[in-house]
Amino acid sequence: MTDPIWLRPESTGVGRPAEHTRADVTAAAIALAEADGFGAVSMRRVAGGLGTGAASLYRYVRSRDELLQLMADAVYLQMRLEPTGRGRRSDLVEVGLEGFRATMTHPWFVDLLADPSFLPSGPGVARLVEYSLSLMADEPLPGPRKMEVIGLSGALVQQFAGLVLRQQLPEQLAAQMAYLAHVAQDGQHPHLAAAFASAPDAATPPHPEEGLGRMLTFFFDGVFGPASR
Repeated sequence: MTDPIWLRPESTGVGRPAEHTRADVTAAAIALAEADGFGAVSMRRVAGGLGTGAASLYRYVRSRDELLQLMADAVYLQMRLEPTGRGRRSDLVEVGLEGFRATMTHPWFVDLLADPSFLPSGPGVARLVEYSLSLMADEPLPGPRKMEVIGLSGALVQQFAGLVLRQQLPEQLAAQMAYLAHVAQDGQHPHLAAAFASAPDAATPPHPEEGLGRMLTFFFDGVFGPASR
């Protein structure tokens, strides 16, 4: 196992001083992903964006995976991790929503996280985990289980963001709900009819962020029990 990029000095190469920093390399990679998508990110193209050769990029990162680590960490570091003033359970939901907003801002991020060979690490991830654990400090679960909660809630956010970005979820939900509202009136689906009767606006899909907030609330209430009001 090689040493992580986060545990190495900025430049370990020999010869003339480095012309760029890791921040420069990260910014060039993100600019490429923003313009042409995640699939466009390669060592050669990032080096081209910096005006240098691909071989010189290895002075800053040892592999494309390290480059992706830098990109992901930059997004995690952009996330606002601040109390909502509505209690720690609401703060946990807000962490998930902030991850969703970050993905909507950087659509390539969901493709990066969906790569089965990629597992993010780095200062931004450590910051997110530390903050999330602080919000669960009073919850009666051991540390490893709390780490699993963080992972599962993050996976929920990632999956939902992918649906919104790739499958035009609001439009598809609107079409689905319109059909269900129609068949609810045919006398053959009494439970559907009752559901729509109890919530007249049920045929109107919620804003994605609102729907995700409810799902995260259900998730945390299921894990820890309903929050005290």
